[in-house]
Amino acid sequence: MPTLVDLTRTMDPENRARVHESFKALETVIAPRIQYLSPESGGLERMMSIFGCQASDLPDGEGWGRTC
Repeated sequence: MPTLVDLTRTMDPENRARVHESFKALETVIAPRIQYLSPESGGLERMMSIFGCQASDLPDGEGWGRTC
């Protein structure tokens, strides 16, 4: 019986070693590396640089990755 593989979702980067050798060139597409940023660890600066705004323009002076 054939195996169905769902290619609509990316792999967890922790499973990167499971990427078949023939797909190694696409490794970062199949299992992307994601860096999560909080406002204090670069999220605020990243958002301001992308949108060309100041911290005072953002809700509570925070950027992406707002902590609750």
